Amino acid sequence: MQQILETIFINIMILVSFTFIIGQIFENFLLKNSGSTSLTLRTKCLVCFLEALSAIALLHFRFSISKFEIDLRMVPIIQLAMYMGTGPAVVTSILVMIAEIIFYGRNTWTIWVFFGMAMVAIGSGIISDLKLTFSKKCLYIFIYVLLIVNIVTFMALKNMKLFIMVSRYYSITMIISCLFMYIEMIYINKLRDIHKQLKENSIKDYLTGLYNVRFFALMLQDYNKNFKDQKEIFSIIFIDTDHFKDINDNYGHPAGDYIIKQLGMILSANCRKDDVVFRFGGDEFAILLPGCSHDSAVEIAERIRRAVEMHEFILPDGTSIKTTVSIGVATSTDKDMDVGKIINCADAALYKAKSSGKNKVCSI
Repeated sequence: MQQILETIFINIMILVSFTFIIGQIFENFLLKNSGSTSLTLRTKCLVCFLEALSAIALLHFRFSISKFEIDLRMVPIIQLAMYMGTGPAVVTSILVMIAEIIFYGRNTWTIWVFFGMAMVAIGSGIISDLKLTFSKKCLYIFIYVLLIVNIVTFMALKNMKLFIMVSRYYSITMIISCLFMYIEMIYINKLRDIHKQLKENSIKDYLTGLYNVRFFALMLQDYNKNFKDQKEIFSIIFIDTDHFKDINDNYGHPAGDYIIKQLGMILSANCRKDDVVFRFGGDEFAILLPGCSHDSAVEIAERIRRAVEMHEFILPDGTSIKTTVSIGVATSTDKDMDVGKIINCADAALYKAKSSGKNKVCSI
């Protein structure tokens, strides 16, 4: 009994260690990819390899009940199905079975074990895709896995007395192992959500919810590469609120914040689906328009100018006022023009709009 308990403890430590490592991989991927959940092929292969390694380690530290060997290789398969779906879980199951045959040889239970692993991988993947809370998914998967494992064990043993004894030990071990895995996955998911939120906060303006100047610089790096490699055209619009200092002086800074918030909504509402709106700070905004010709960019800028001019801005005290914006537009029409030059052109166009009377759209 002591040896069995020691082996179970080792199994749990293996599960906890690999769960933590895989959680760190997901966390680092999210931080490097602005929260994107679409894993690269390299990351998928790495996770599958680690889960397979975890299952093989659990296979090595198995224990015997009346000459019937029990291991927890199913747990990494469940975890993989929850993280990445049915396909990777089935592939990893096959790899684990191949490793077992190579290192430990075939026995009378091999076909039953493989059948059980395949059913667990497929079923867990299907349940993980359902629109349920994480806790409910874990509960349903756990019930399903226990059912499959016990059915396969009974079919393999064909001995009710031995089945009851083996099932009792295996079920208790699975419950303890899955509970540890669930607690750690909850912790990792919460940690991932916190880091994702911090990442989101670092690239978004707190007042308007628009992207900030930091993310603008990051996107320009990508656009600079696309422009050189793919010759993809794009336009940039710079926007400045007219007489914004007077609004702050006459109505107070809270009123200015209300104006900025409403301007952000107007800009977003009058752009195309793929356009990205930024707030640089103060009363300055910018818009990146991928695949947008110069004429289309000027048309969008004029639509924004008219929308702002016609809008009644509501202040905190209920007062309504009107304001206007000056807009500069530039487009990557010249194939030799780099992103820095386009920004300078948009800035020069904005200066021209402001210096020539404001409430205008100018382009270069």
